[in-house]
Amino acid sequence: EDVAKLPVRMYTSNTEGKKKPIYNNSLLSVMTKGFNDETDSMTGIATLMQWLLTYQNAYCEIAKNSAGQMQWFLINPSRVQVHRDQHTGKLYYTVESTTDLDRQQKKTRNIRMEESEILHLKGAIGNGVLGYNMAEVAGQSLGISMAAQNFTSSFFGNNLSIGATLETPRALDADVKQAIRKEWKKEFGGSGNSGGMAILDR
Repeated sequence: EDVAKLPVRMYTSNTEGKKKPIYNNSLLSVMTKGFNDETDSMTGIATLMQWLLTYQNAYCEIAKNSAGQMQWFLINPSRVQVHRDQHTGKLYYTVESTTDLDRQQKKTRNIRMEESEILHLKGAIGNGVLGYNMAEVAGQSLGISMAAQNFTSSFFGNNLSIGATLETPRALDADVKQAIRKEWKKEFGGSGNSGGMAILDR
């Protein structure tokens, strides 16, 4: 809504870079007076921004009315797929259209639209042709985090890790082993005792 409230200005510039304002233009009329007879400009721009932030893609059909004036018609991104023509290399769009034949039956078909017939706004995160759906990106990030957490917990839960070993040429009973272990931990355990010097006899 904040973006939709911003004023829209249109300019043309000459070869010297001097700007001159334009007041009578069909594109400016769409952006300021209304996308079409049923959608005002603020609603249209706010909707495009909402789709851009969630789907990272926003679409409008570019059409003309009987008087030859430009009109935009919003198309929900969930209905649009982007393709590349194998022969020409140009992009084209298929838009899912549903027709109600009666209350219990619906007919769905895909309508092909050329690149010149579609206004396609792409988010900053994408491959240049399509913006990446932020819900999918967030889901992938969450999945990676969960996998890392599961791996870490499994690693530390199953891993047998030994920090240091002391060797002696003779056999020691359990009490002596425990006493040495306790003394060694007391002397060198904790971050405050790290890096101390150990003297190993025999």
